Amino acid sequence: MQRYARGRMSEPSLTSFEKEIHDAADPVFGSGKSGYHWEPVDAVLKSGLALDGKTRCKKATNSGRAANVLTESNDKQIELYVVFIGPQYSIKSFIPVATDRVKRFPNVKTVAVADRTSGTWRVRAIVEREGIGLAERLRDAFPAVDDDGIHLVESHLESDGAAEESAVPSVPIVDEDEFASAMMGREAALEDLSTLPTRLVEFAGQRGVMLDASLATDLLATVLSSQLLMFAGPSGTGKSTVARLLSEFFAPVDHRFEIEALRQWLTPDDLVGYYSVLGRQYATAPHTQTIVALHEASVAPLASDDGNTDGPPILLIEEMNLSAPEGYLAPVIHGLSGISESYLRWNLHTGGTEAIDEATVVALPQVALIGPYPRIFGTINVDVSAQAPARKVAARSAVILLEPIELTSDELTALAASATTNQDFEEEPVGEDFLGDPLAALGAASEKRVSALTTQLQEFVGELDGLPVSRREATRCLAYMAYFSLLSGDTNGAGDGRLRLAVENAFAHCILPTVEPGRFATILEALADFPLMDPASDPTELGGLLKTRVQRLLGLVNHGPDVGATIDFWSALS
Repeated sequence: MQRYARGRMSEPSLTSFEKEIHDAADPVFGSGKSGYHWEPVDAVLKSGLALDGKTRCKKATNSGRAANVLTESNDKQIELYVVFIGPQYSIKSFIPVATDRVKRFPNVKTVAVADRTSGTWRVRAIVEREGIGLAERLRDAFPAVDDDGIHLVESHLESDGAAEESAVPSVPIVDEDEFASAMMGREAALEDLSTLPTRLVEFAGQRGVMLDASLATDLLATVLSSQLLMFAGPSGTGKSTVARLLSEFFAPVDHRFEIEALRQWLTPDDLVGYYSVLGRQYATAPHTQTIVALHEASVAPLASDDGNTDGPPILLIEEMNLSAPEGYLAPVIHGLSGISESYLRWNLHTGGTEAIDEATVVALPQVALIGPYPRIFGTINVDVSAQAPARKVAARSAVILLEPIELTSDELTALAASATTNQDFEEEPVGEDFLGDPLAALGAASEKRVSALTTQLQEFVGELDGLPVSRREATRCLAYMAYFSLLSGDTNGAGDGRLRLAVENAFAHCILPTVEPGRFATILEALADFPLMDPASDPTELGGLLKTRVQRLLGLVNHGPDVGATIDFWSALS
């Protein structure tokens, strides 16, 4: 069959086999259903390709989701993955993701990547580990894969196929004291922070997400000053979208990870598995591989003896509160009890220096080390189906309340256009160098500047009827305010309201969600009487965010059945 070179011949005609794939895949992709519903496509692939092994179809609509699609079923022997790329994502962006997974995970060998840029789902690229040989056999079945469409990945495993299947996996092991020292040495850039809000707005726009200067600056200050972030709000307000956007902005693809929480998880064993003393093997769980991958990404630079560290990893936990985070995420909640933690340690087992799972696919160190200064993002949809986060969890978090927004007709038109266009943009993170110690900006501030931040916080809280604020809450507010000042360009106390914006936002993230029942409604009423900063009239200018949140929460409180003694931030949302 004649091959076409990119840019020199038109795309070859659709074959009957490709038409079958499209007809089977299109309704599955468009259904939006969770779980595995791709059996009709598997049946087409199985009959049309004469494969010996299993196929596995996945959907990837953004880089956060794409980072997981090739590892969710990594404990199974899959001969061919077929990944269908969503409209706001691209094959170009997915290739580095697939390359990384093929390189690092033994059971990910051949990945065919399809999109519907021509109106029909077609495989246009294949990523494969060297020595497998399936990609060339598939080219006749997928004629849209041109000469540049096959991406071979250098194998770090045994070159012999049989040896590869029987090879015992391994993970890099480093000395924890050496690791801790290296993590503390991570320095976050502080110069040019004032350029980041504009860059985030542009970054978001390329991905079909609309942000204004106020929200962009606030989101950046929150991520930079906190290690545990909870994105709360009603369904459809963009919690997952914003969390993934920030993950992409701050971390490269091999440092972004994702977990979908399940109901009835009680302990860390439900998330990562446990070591069986009787079988002397590790019993894996849904996200064993995710925690191992976090460890590998964190220790790899030290294990390679180059003496360097990469940027902080980011873990997104979808619907974090379907089960109690203080239970299944105990290593995270306890590990982030301080304001600044250079790394997390997750005890996996006591079965020796390394444990192997029953399928000899996953090797686990005794302790997973995650750093430097990792960020944990969680989406929170508080309603009757999910419990509110415990106070100990909220006290360690910066809570970002996302609200429904009203769009102009021009904004709706732009949003619709972006949703139907394959964006072509760089995948490299913009803010990686700036992410590190949450206290970096506060630590670098002058004594005079710290005094100004402290005075502003004391005056604001002092007007709230003696609301008690813990030392941890106060320090976290000051850390946010220090970063907000640098991001907004207010390094010397310009007196134009930016310091007031900083304290209002810090209060909304770090104090308001932890106000106890019985006092919450009173605090809201007091805030409603404050001269809070108005929202910006221009999307390029900074404006207040707390005022609209107070109005929304107060409206919920006044219409709820439990006004007064039992209402708090979370019950107001529910």
